[in-house]
Amino acid sequence: MAAIDLPVTASHPVPLLHRAFAQAIEAVADYFGGVDAVIAHSFGAAGVTLALSRSLRLRRAVFFAPPARFERIWQASRRLGISGPVWQRMVRRSSPGSA
Repeated sequence: MAAIDLPVTASHPVPLLHRAFAQAIEAVADYFGGVDAVIAHSFGAAGVTLALSRSLRLRRAVFFAPPARFERIWQASRRLGISGPVWQRMVRRSSPGSA
């Protein structure tokens, strides 16, 4: 088990923050040879989503208090290279009643 403390959100612009979060998560996964699960809070959940859209593979992800509205994150994530299909999968999986 490993825990990482990501940068404070107020000290980074949002698009750079998500990139920094994703890079930190990917570095931990590389260091340990992969991870099975991630628990993320707030904007850390967006960073995990970005890492998943790149190459991170997980069996489980638990998000606590992720952003309630994704429009601004979507705008930022487009600048970071998250594709439309990845975004749509995330929306489907976060909808009530999804598996």
